[in-house]
Amino acid sequence: MMLLILICLQLSDRMALKKPKRSTDKLGQFLDFDRKVLRFYGYWDDRESLHGVLHDLELHYYLADDTVEIKENIQPNSGRDLGVMFLQRCKLPKVKFWNCLWNIVFHH
Repeated sequence: MMLLILICLQLSDRMALKKPKRSTDKLGQFLDFDRKVLRFYGYWDDRESLHGVLHDLELHYYLADDTVEIKENIQPNSGRDLGVMFLQRCKLPKVKFWNCLWNIVFHH
């Protein structure tokens, strides 16, 4: 009986669920998606704050290395500096959906 329990324990240790080893092919991704960019347009309404304005934004997602940048489109002769980058090109950290939902529901 004791031998059967030991065998079962050893088998359960071997059969324990493990995360799969996912090695991503970064070079292949770069070669496939070099110079390919997804572009999204949006805005940020900051008019409720003192001297706030409506910011016209452009988001670029680079497929080659999974990086993001956000820049502001400013009209000529608007009296503001041109070429403002809200977020320089960088990788964004992954956020779990439930953590994000928790923050939205309970902290606002």
